[in-house]
Amino acid sequence: MTQENNIQSTDLANQNDLLLDDVRFLIEGTRNRVAHAINFELSDLHWQIGTRVRMDILGCERADYGKLVIEDLAAVYGKGYSRASLFRMVQFAERFPNREIVASLMRQLSWTH
Repeated sequence: MTQENNIQSTDLANQNDLLLDDVRFLIEGTRNRVAHAINFELSDLHWQIGTRVRMDILGCERADYGKLVIEDLAAVYGKGYSRASLFRMVQFAERFPNREIVASLMRQLSWTH
């Protein structure tokens, strides 16, 4: 192999490495933004559910109705909406009653690794 072929081979390898690095950067950046968006939306959803449960069920002291709603949610959506999960959502909404503050904090936090 001539020196010119070695240089071309090295240049091609370097270009491949640069391309792979660029593609990795694009993929990882997109994955992080998607994960952050999903976490933001789920946190907002949990806050909204907690607020609704607190206001509509606990606020009106409709315990029997609340039990039915909680059972229905758990049956339809699974364990992520169990009694314990809904209670945590209510706690979240009680501790942070202002949605604008919650949204502002969620934009600053990142749960990705």
